[in-house]
Amino acid sequence: MTTDTPLPYVKPPFTSIQETYERRLPIGLKAAGWFIQKWFRDRNINFPEQRWIQNELSYPAFHHLAFAYKNNIYSVLFEFVRHDGNYILQRDINNQLRECKNNDLIACTIPLDYDTYEPIIGGNHLISTDKRLPITFEDRIGKIPMSKWEVNNFGISIVKNELLKQGYRILSFSDVLGIEPNIWFEDDKGRRNYVIVKTISGNTQEWTSYKLNQQLLLKFIEFDGFYAEVGVSPSASIAYDKNGDIVPLSKRFSMVEPKEILFRDSEFYISYKGLRNIERKAAESGVTDKILFTIREQ
Repeated sequence: MTTDTPLPYVKPPFTSIQETYERRLPIGLKAAGWFIQKWFRDRNINFPEQRWIQNELSYPAFHHLAFAYKNNIYSVLFEFVRHDGNYILQRDINNQLRECKNNDLIACTIPLDYDTYEPIIGGNHLISTDKRLPITFEDRIGKIPMSKWEVNNFGISIVKNELLKQGYRILSFSDVLGIEPNIWFEDDKGRRNYVIVKTISGNTQEWTSYKLNQQLLLKFIEFDGFYAEVGVSPSASIAYDKNGDIVPLSKRFSMVEPKEILFRDSEFYISYKGLRNIERKAAESGVTDKILFTIREQ
């Protein structure tokens, strides 16, 4: 396959391929991650020049893997290729293309042999999702602001790592914007709990107090819930706002109305004070059939 020849797409001859496709994802994750990492390792490209942003399956999600290289972020879906067609969900393709456009990511797939899980494309093994042409890694010069999805993913990763340090087991997570809860975990007593994560930075422009989705949380009333707030600020001596102007020291590191913008390939200060309980109580005195969810003050 040459760099100007699209990989053909053949729709499998089945009404639904979702179950067949999703059964292959765990092995596909190991194979795709290994082959992509080997390509970088063989060229002596290591962390932090190339770094994984997501290397585990989550749901809901718009990709299976994501990594950063040369100031770009690559969103990767798995595609399993067999003699009777290409196994990949159109739903996932649509979601990926939309979210990548909204968050300045590069949408690609890694076509793997259906039976052996080996890549069928040479080079770095990736093709563009829309044009189905081999991906060429290109450098981007200058400061690239982190997207809202990147900031959200970063905050969720902070909370996940803290939960793991405490010995809890992560059951699932989702970094898709607008999806809550963000994390489900099992505590030391075997109970399932959920966490809603809000990440605050100058990129998100969401400075008002967070309001719990009361109708949503009613669905999870049998579980204990927690709220986590992660503040992120650039650690560089000079910070910039969305207009490229220098942010005065008096305006920096504010959890109320942050001004400084986070850029890719930067180092950050992190403010995280742990989980806060989401409490349940009667919405009005004497009313027992209406529940109000509130975040416990620290």
